[in-house]
Amino acid sequence: MDNEQTKVANEKAGSIVKRYIKDGMKLVGNYLMAVAAQIILFLIAFLSFIDNQVLMIIYCSIFIIVVFGFVYTAAARIAKRDLKPYYNVSHFPSRGFLIGLIPAALTTILIILWQLVYIPSFLDMAKYGGIPNYLYMADQFVFVIYTFPFNAFMQIDGNHITWYSYIMIYLIPYLASGLGYWAGNRNFSFYDKYIFRLIFKVKKDEKKQTK
Repeated sequence: MDNEQTKVANEKAGSIVKRYIKDGMKLVGNYLMAVAAQIILFLIAFLSFIDNQVLMIIYCSIFIIVVFGFVYTAAARIAKRDLKPYYNVSHFPSRGFLIGLIPAALTTILIILWQLVYIPSFLDMAKYGGIPNYLYMADQFVFVIYTFPFNAFMQIDGNHITWYSYIMIYLIPYLASGLGYWAGNRNFSFYDKYIFRLIFKVKKDEKKQTK
């Protein structure tokens, strides 16, 4: 009997972990969609900004807001799904902060792999056939693409970036996850609460003036 209960408990715990990972990867997916949109727009229309630090800061700042919005929206949708009666799962307002640890873990892995490129012993392993050089090149490329929204603030110099860009890389997606899930769990819509009301009020004032 005890073995059966232990088995059920382990299966339940495994299911919960899988659900957290799955939900966390949804946040990563939305984050990458925002990054892809930024890079495509950059290559099409804003490539000339690369030599202008001020314009790059403005450009990246706008897309940091976009990244926040994409992750926030994904977390809010997950919360609204969790609230549906036929979706029998445990949920609580701060669950988004736990889900946000999945993107944070992925970011940590990418940073570690990126740093390994600059450790001589690992480079020697690649040189003597232990680890192919192209994997290091691929990791460099992936890291730069993944962190592109923060590029203007990172000031990449070899394996060094600014201390505050580390905070931004972790904190912005994490906050978006936590706040987005909280909003979805509380059925709160920033658009309905503020933007829609503001637009409606402006239109209402315009109608009064035309009378």
